[in-house]
Amino acid sequence: MKKIFKNTIFLSVCGLATLIVAWVIAYLAVQDDYVLPSPWATAQAAWALLGKGAFYLVLLATLGRAFLAFVIALVLGVGLAVIAYLYPSFERFLRGIVAVLRALPTMAALLLILLAASKWGVSEYLPPVVIGGLTLFPLLYTAAYSALSGVDKDLLEMSRVYRVPLSVQIKRLYLPSALPALCREGVAALSFSLKLIVSAEVLAFTSQSIGGWMQTANLGYEIAEMTALTAIVCLLGILIEVAGVWLVKAWEDRRCA
Repeated sequence: MKKIFKNTIFLSVCGLATLIVAWVIAYLAVQDDYVLPSPWATAQAAWALLGKGAFYLVLLATLGRAFLAFVIALVLGVGLAVIAYLYPSFERFLRGIVAVLRALPTMAALLLILLAASKWGVSEYLPPVVIGGLTLFPLLYTAAYSALSGVDKDLLEMSRVYRVPLSVQIKRLYLPSALPALCREGVAALSFSLKLIVSAEVLAFTSQSIGGWMQTANLGYEIAEMTALTAIVCLLGILIEVAGVWLVKAWEDRRCA
């Protein structure tokens, strides 16, 4: 197991190193900091950002919006998936709605939400959260419904025959079978939520946000700073996903021990 883990880390580091080498080669080919800043200029800009106290407040605000959108989508997705699992007719009713939300163009929907927010005087911080929740909901709903549908039907039938209480079924059957898969999908969705929120903040020009700072840097032709902000968001997304996967795996190993 340790050998596999070390091999995975080594290959991941090699992959990141390959990306950095490709970045350097592309910069040397372009030789234009307004098109593609160098890795070292980006690192300097990132270091300058990390030295600003305001940056951490903005970062926490963006992370808070990403987490809020994820929680809203998770609660709705899991809750409706449970109802759909228990009542097949409700699942058929939701099927079309989920398909529409899954196919909905994110940026087009955000523009419509921004227009509605400006007309009704809604806070500028709300549209990114709404679009994040709308985009994540079909992913989490589908993951939860698939996880519940994957529970062993023979065990369910046996539970009904022997009249096992529902609370015991949930604790001993549904949770052990469905929770690991749902947790893995949830970790990926949380990382994806950060990317969604930042993209929405850029388009909405949300103040006090990472996306808003990116838009400001872009308008001021501070391309190195914009690239540094992008790199920081990428690293945060990777850290969230890696930490989440590690926690889920540790929980599964402890449960199986």
